[in-house]
Amino acid sequence: MVPELLQVASDRELDPNLQQVYDVPRHLLTRIAEALHAYWALVIAPHWPRMHAVLRADVLHRARRLTDEGAAALFPGIDPGLCWEASTLSVDALCDEPRDEAVDGRGVTLTPSLFSHHTSTLVNPALPPRILYPARGRATVWQILHAAGIDPAPRRTGPSRREFLTAQAEGITAADFFHIDTVTGRRLYALAFLELGTRKLHITGVTAHPTARWATQQARNLTADLGTRVESLRFVPRDRDSKYTDSLDGVFEAEGAAVLLNAPRAPRMNAHCERVIGAIHRKALDRVLIMNEAHARRVPAEYQEHYNSHRPHRSRDRQPPQAPKQLPVLPVGAPYRLPRTRILGGVINQYQYVA
Repeated sequence: MVPELLQVASDRELDPNLQQVYDVPRHLLTRIAEALHAYWALVIAPHWPRMHAVLRADVLHRARRLTDEGAAALFPGIDPGLCWEASTLSVDALCDEPRDEAVDGRGVTLTPSLFSHHTSTLVNPALPPRILYPARGRATVWQILHAAGIDPAPRRTGPSRREFLTAQAEGITAADFFHIDTVTGRRLYALAFLELGTRKLHITGVTAHPTARWATQQARNLTADLGTRVESLRFVPRDRDSKYTDSLDGVFEAEGAAVLLNAPRAPRMNAHCERVIGAIHRKALDRVLIMNEAHARRVPAEYQEHYNSHRPHRSRDRQPPQAPKQLPVLPVGAPYRLPRTRILGGVINQYQYVA
């Protein structure tokens, strides 16, 4: 910095601020850090949640493409001037003179940016080579919101995400298949429905041949079990299994509910149902030898009864899905018993105070 200041001055008196840098160069580092911090707080921080989401999405997209299609597909997707061939990365039209740079095991750092309009490279012998490129979807951060006249504040009026999901859960019943293996190696299939609002579980049937007609009948059984509560049903999320057909969807659509398809190979989009199916296996099916199809119907049915009438849920203040509206209150000091009820021959024990 000092040589540049001397060249600019050319025997002229320096500005007082520049003179301070010339006299004590280390003060410049502190001033730069303070200026960058102020810039961050004023310009970047209000928009950082959306900016971070766009950058993270870009990193995940590039990582997925590298895993699925390899480096030969990754680099041209970043910029047409990048080409990977024979373990060599060619960078075209980013510099005036041809140049070969040996990576020597340092790797290449890919850096998505929201402020760069063109791909550029940074090659420093002391640092790993870096490619700076425009992030995917960066236009959505600014242009869509600006065109809609929406304030860029990260939190606008309206319910929080938790409030929104809680309100919507009252009208959602998720569906999913799960398998049951017998001691003879035969595989059976069951269809489970879970009411997200109450966490009530419905295992509507077990079969060795889950045809589309059978699945449609299970949907009819569910609507019959719901009774008048079916009127509050708004959404039925499910995966893309071929056993779900238009006739099954029509059962729910006739009740005014919309069927929502999950993304392919995305079990987290049906996380509640996946979690309860995992509980069915861990708490019951993995601890009982299933003999035949009749036994496979009885075991999930007993667990369903325990799950709905006794198993506590944190989302329901430690109450089961079918908890009575008026909980019994035992007088202080009154004698009481705590009998044990064995479920599935003692695989599960449940307890309840009795006066």
